[in-house]
Amino acid sequence: MQEVKSKAWRYLAKSGYCARGLVYFMIGSLALMVALGIGGKKTDTKGAISTLLEQPFGWFLLITLIMGLIGYVAWRFYQAIKDTDNHGTNFKGLFIRLGLIGSGLSYTFLSYWSIKVALGIVSSSEDQKPLGSWLSADYAQTALLAMTIVVVIVGIAHLIKAWKAKFDDYMDIPSQQRVWIMPLCRSGLIARGLAWLILALLLYQSAMVTKENDIKGMQDVLQSVSENYAGAWLLGGMALGLMAFGLYSLLEALYRRI
Repeated sequence: MQEVKSKAWRYLAKSGYCARGLVYFMIGSLALMVALGIGGKKTDTKGAISTLLEQPFGWFLLITLIMGLIGYVAWRFYQAIKDTDNHGTNFKGLFIRLGLIGSGLSYTFLSYWSIKVALGIVSSSEDQKPLGSWLSADYAQTALLAMTIVVVIVGIAHLIKAWKAKFDDYMDIPSQQRVWIMPLCRSGLIARGLAWLILALLLYQSAMVTKENDIKGMQDVLQSVSENYAGAWLLGGMALGLMAFGLYSLLEALYRRI
């Protein structure tokens, strides 16, 4: 992989991984509290940010998080365009780089929403899925099916990355820390991969069963998990996994070669 010489880009990347880690750790923590019956809520990235805003000095915490999210967006686009990880220009490489752009776009929307919340333009309690309104009845089913295929691929990619420990190729993990960092990173990637696959199932149901142009999210995934047999146990396991993914992101900020 190519080493990024600019300190500014390295800072943006590290702050971005920290921001992503914080968001997922909060999602997992809130879901775990629900599973344990001690409060909390099943939420998504926006819900986690709303919860952050409710804390003491929440506005300043939100501004700090927004800076990190913007850094993550910039880093994702830089990764894709400059091909810092040497994915190449073959089909697989271009697909991965396109995925990085997609990740950048999704966090662009999240950053934009967070900025509006910080400025008081929208309420942090609003639960809107604006993408759903963009899908007209004429092509909603096709669009949702296409999204389902993409989400399945992303979910499987996370599971493969966990199984093969591909993340280790881009991280300098201290040898004395590997005994706990490696399983932690693997479990986080597995949990996120399973979450993506459950999300794909929900999108497929929207397209083929309910015929609704409804864009699903992490909150829907956690809700679906909790409603199944042994739901509290499953929700708790998923919550711990998402917390592990949050810690994995923080470890990327520490040990990823940039």
